[in-house]
Amino acid sequence: MGRITAIAVVAVASLASPAWADSMLFVGVTSGTAVPSFGMAWGKWSAPIGFEVELSKSPGNSTASFGGNLLVDTPVTIRRARLYGTAGLGLFAAQHRDGKEIGGPAKNVGAGARIPITSGVLLRVDYRVFFVESDHGDYKPGHAHRLATGISFTF
Repeated sequence: MGRITAIAVVAVASLASPAWADSMLFVGVTSGTAVPSFGMAWGKWSAPIGFEVELSKSPGNSTASFGGNLLVDTPVTIRRARLYGTAGLGLFAAQHRDGKEIGGPAKNVGAGARIPITSGVLLRVDYRVFFVESDHGDYKPGHAHRLATGISFTF
């Protein structure tokens, strides 16, 4: 039994894709505030699954978010762009132009594309929808949408 377990572990390890880290600097626009958001994300990928931690903030404190996200590569490639899906949990706060404020625990879902520029450098385009918890403990859809683009460095 011990030999079979050892052989299985070696076989699985030899088939595994190498893990790599991904660090991104991005600028985005969040609906409702229409001001740029600046942020950074750091993640670890072991294809096809990845995880990232993200922090973004806009000037003047009109929008801020912090969270952890699960990323899943899709088999879809359009030209050189590799598509992915994402979902996560975190905190979100925004003050809309009409003076309405939202904030608290949030969920997000989205999708994006990673486009190789050179070895180890990617252009990343990302779209996310945030669901922010209301005062009643439920999550309201579409409180905010963010479209972001950034430079991603892999190592």
